[in-house]
Amino acid sequence: MPEVLTVVEQNRILEQVNPKTITGLRNTCIIKIMLDAGLRVSEVINLRLRDIDLNTGKIMIREGKGKKDRALWLRGETLEQVQEWVSKKPEGEYIFTTLKGKQLNDRYIRQLVDRVAVKAGIQEYQTRVNEAGEEYQESKVHPHTLRHTFATDFYR
Repeated sequence: MPEVLTVVEQNRILEQVNPKTITGLRNTCIIKIMLDAGLRVSEVINLRLRDIDLNTGKIMIREGKGKKDRALWLRGETLEQVQEWVSKKPEGEYIFTTLKGKQLNDRYIRQLVDRVAVKAGIQEYQTRVNEAGEEYQESKVHPHTLRHTFATDFYR
């Protein structure tokens, strides 16, 4: 069964980023978009300004998994924070960028989610063994956990 965050855990994660700073606002938007709309990491980092209507909150995911397009909507506080981020972000076609305007990569998103989960006190690691017999650490909270949380909340 996939790991799903409780409402309390979601709030604890969001409390770890400060939307009053420019990077905190960006990181808040990233986490909220993943929790509220179920975006995959690749969809977050490839989201372009042309893909979102900031008036309606409609987002077009172009060539998502399986090369399929789909539409979804942001609402309320998430939409307001994305609008604020877009008005303050550096120049560039991608919505989520570094402060120099370069596209974020998937590693950044994975580290962000891990970092805020650790700060929130909800991150756990388990030692697993891969097919080659090598041990590795698997985290409880990772970006796809946010997607699972969205899907579970959506179907409740």
